[in-house]
Amino acid sequence: MLEGKLILYKYIKEQNINDSKRHTMRFKTYLNEGRTKPIDKDKTVDLILNNCKKHFKSIYMSGKAMPLYRGLEGYLDYGYVNTNKGDLRTSANTQNYMTLLMDNLPSWKKFPKRSRGMICSTDSQYADDYGHINQVIPYDNAKIAVASDDDIWNSFRNFIVDQGDVNDFNQYLAIAFKRNGMPNPVTWSDLKSSLIDLNSIYDFKSDSQGGDAKELFKKGLFDPEKNIMKFLDKELSPSKNNTKLGINNLNPNREVWIQGESIIVNENKMDDIIEGVLNDI
Repeated sequence: MLEGKLILYKYIKEQNINDSKRHTMRFKTYLNEGRTKPIDKDKTVDLILNNCKKHFKSIYMSGKAMPLYRGLEGYLDYGYVNTNKGDLRTSANTQNYMTLLMDNLPSWKKFPKRSRGMICSTDSQYADDYGHINQVIPYDNAKIAVASDDDIWNSFRNFIVDQGDVNDFNQYLAIAFKRNGMPNPVTWSDLKSSLIDLNSIYDFKSDSQGGDAKELFKKGLFDPEKNIMKFLDKELSPSKNNTKLGINNLNPNREVWIQGESIIVNENKMDDIIEGVLNDI
């Protein structure tokens, strides 16, 4: 029986690798992700048996879910991470507007916070591009979100203009704030107030120097007659952009983020951990 379960896992693993595609995923575009604590093998098996049994069965026994991968620059055999502790994760190479919106808009209320999320992928090749390949086993009570694309930046196709991505949206907003002499908002309260103020004063049609900022407004984002926050909540909602909750909604080549506790296991150690868990499950 144990041998049969290991064969099933290895088949799922091979299928995931064969289906993977090499794209560029922005694992490194976020700060404050050094939250993993080393643990030993026995502790790893014990934590999985006591906290991750449901997710473990879905991934490695029934095949209802796919393995989750994460690349780490430093080598680690086994690790434990709790994203609810430590500093908030913020975008490193762009403005933090989208993270603030996803953390606070009502339509995202049931989803894991991006600022408290650990970024993973259902494609092992992504992890390989950014360090040593590790598999992530979330605690059963962790919140898990699955983007509609291989990268969250590309997941808002119904909203972003001219084949752009979320980074373009952030940059367009930054330009609009600057053009109107407004300070760069860094908190949710500041961003919300700035968006409401900008919506009431910005006449992009007469702005001859708007540049790329104008691209954003082709979607009708800024209109004094609209409630800007309700408009954004609708256009950026997970339902409209096909972002899902839960480990059983995993698909190939998807970005995933997890809020809460998880176990991390180096790819080379994974078979040993699976065997150890299956012996006692």
